[in-house]
Amino acid sequence: MLGRRELQIVNQLLSASAVVRTRDLADQMGVSIRTIKYDLERVRDWFSERQVALFSQPNKGYWLECDASLLMELRHELSQAEHLKLYTSRTMRVRRILVMLLLSEGYVTAALMADEIDVSRNTILADMNEVERLAGRFHVELSREQRSGYRVLGEERRLRSLLEHLLVSNMNNYEVYKMTTRITRRDRERNFQPMFDSRILPEYELVESALAHYFQEESREIWQQLDIMIILIRLTISLKRLQMGHAMEGYQVLDIGAEKSDIRRSFIGFMQRVYLQKEFPLLRAEYRYCVGSYASGMRETDIAKLTEDMIEFVAWREGVDYGLDQKLYTNLFAHLSLRLGQGGLPGNEFNPLNSEIKQQYPTLFGHVYEACKKFISNEQVIQESFISFIVLHFLVSLENQQVHQRKVRTLYVCSTGRGVARLIKNRVEAGIGQVEMVAYCSIVEVEEMCQKHAIELIISVFPIESTLPVVVTDALPKKADLEMIRQEVARILLEVPAVIDAYEAVDLVRQSSHEEISEEIILKGFEAYQQVKDVLADEMDRKLENGLLLHIFLMVQRYYFNKQYDLVLASEDSGRWELKERLTAVFEQCGLYFQEAELDAIVYYFK
Repeated sequence: MLGRRELQIVNQLLSASAVVRTRDLADQMGVSIRTIKYDLERVRDWFSERQVALFSQPNKGYWLECDASLLMELRHELSQAEHLKLYTSRTMRVRRILVMLLLSEGYVTAALMADEIDVSRNTILADMNEVERLAGRFHVELSREQRSGYRVLGEERRLRSLLEHLLVSNMNNYEVYKMTTRITRRDRERNFQPMFDSRILPEYELVESALAHYFQEESREIWQQLDIMIILIRLTISLKRLQMGHAMEGYQVLDIGAEKSDIRRSFIGFMQRVYLQKEFPLLRAEYRYCVGSYASGMRETDIAKLTEDMIEFVAWREGVDYGLDQKLYTNLFAHLSLRLGQGGLPGNEFNPLNSEIKQQYPTLFGHVYEACKKFISNEQVIQESFISFIVLHFLVSLENQQVHQRKVRTLYVCSTGRGVARLIKNRVEAGIGQVEMVAYCSIVEVEEMCQKHAIELIISVFPIESTLPVVVTDALPKKADLEMIRQEVARILLEVPAVIDAYEAVDLVRQSSHEEISEEIILKGFEAYQQVKDVLADEMDRKLENGLLLHIFLMVQRYYFNKQYDLVLASEDSGRWELKERLTAVFEQCGLYFQEAELDAIVYYFK
């Protein structure tokens, strides 16, 4: 069997859209080029056993040539091999032990755990301190009872949050892709089963089948409001924990008549049918848990203050003046509002960033983790996936830049179609000037978005099949990923005619509700005000500062709804052209283009 590093090399080759160089592999894995070459000989034998040729060329690198269907089969085999290999590691044993305890009634002995994981009893005993440490991060207690064994104790929402984290953290890209497509496309022609504990597989299979039928019956609008993976995992956990006799909080049945949205009522009806298959009513707390709504007993967070405190703390620890970057505040505020603003339980988004972020940026990761522990309520569990996404905001603040030239229209495909698309956009566009990331989506919407936005290139964290060029990258694109994108972009610019400029670039924020529109206007208004305040502080009339803030907010609101002041109101005062030109430059940096009359009105707030 291949070793862990060799499995990682196989994964790189299967996912690569360009030639893989030994130097890049050596840098990523922290070993010498000679060691990588020895590993590649074993990898070549592995591919040969499967009738796949691994090509190589001096001063160029290694690559595969085989059809897409065979690549999918190899990825599935690799997925199984990775899990089998990882089960020998302590990290995976600790996760399996905790899953076993969370899905078992009563105490579980060390001997039983040793038999199931196929290690010695002494190995299990040595792992239990690490088990206790990981459980403690989620405010879950590990109880030890002599001659009885171990069990976990804690509030139900914390136990479920830990279980959700364990299930999601064990997944790889291939599994998420297959789990999603088996629902969205009912893609069941291949034998696929996620590497879940056998105790929860029956509930998972029930939910997966029900979701697949529901997806075919309902419009896609519902899937733009709900995260398929979170619903799939949480509904599975809910059914299993109810079977074990553990409800979320009380037994109040959900009143479907109180829901005004037709889409939500439809989804509630679906959930009722799923619970009835296990002879359970749909409880109000279970529904709110599954869709991520407000959880009782959790106090809401002041997101504005939290954002300011986190930026100030990380800036102090890093020695970087992040406070000067208003876009960091705007983007981080929006991200934290989405995750914590409703006081709910943030979902464990599938996110292979954790290990990469911790490895590549350990100091920044540690400082963000300190900030989260310091400023976020203990009632809300701080998970590494959550921290990684926040780290990305600070990384983007360092790397953000704008370039204007002929660009390849690009679609970004991520696990949920939400979340960090704007961050990835900034990272890729900053590294490759010829890329314009015009839209993002989940796996469900790829074909629709390609047609709608005249896409020329797809960047995806999943191995997907498409008639367009696809570059598969890590969720946080590394140097090798950017090089693959750069090569493909260069080829497209050389071989493919430019797309007719009849499509407007899409800002990577989906605006599908009045709440989201209002949030965008508020954030944009605040961003514009801060920019004006920073650039024109000396010219501002301090007595009119509050009035200026309100005026800018209303300006942005008028701009958004195309109701700017009429040009007939323009002033003949030519003495303030310089001020108006400076204001115009500031607003254009924020993506705002005001008419002359708007500028004439706002200059009265300045000296």
